[in-house]
Amino acid sequence: MPSTTWKKAYTYELPGGKVLEPGMEFKLYGERGKTYRFIAVVTNPDVPSTWIDCFGGASSHPKSRSVHPEKINPDSVKRPRKKKAE
Repeated sequence: MPSTTWKKAYTYELPGGKVLEPGMEFKLYGERGKTYRFIAVVTNPDVPSTWIDCFGGASSHPKSRSVHPEKINPDSVKRPRKKKAE
């Protein structure tokens, strides 16, 4: 049985050239109003399979999630908002 060797990276280039980096926000196709933050991209070369680890969703109940890269809407990608100093 082959050993599972997952490879994790902290940048991911979307079609069209946009690059996701940790903390960047994006939305998923088919999910209105939910925003996610990129954590990492994970690849399993044994299968092969790639998925994006992210955190977010509904503001009332954010959670950790893994999604296929094709679900990311590249037009929605942006850097996180900076918090104002008090």
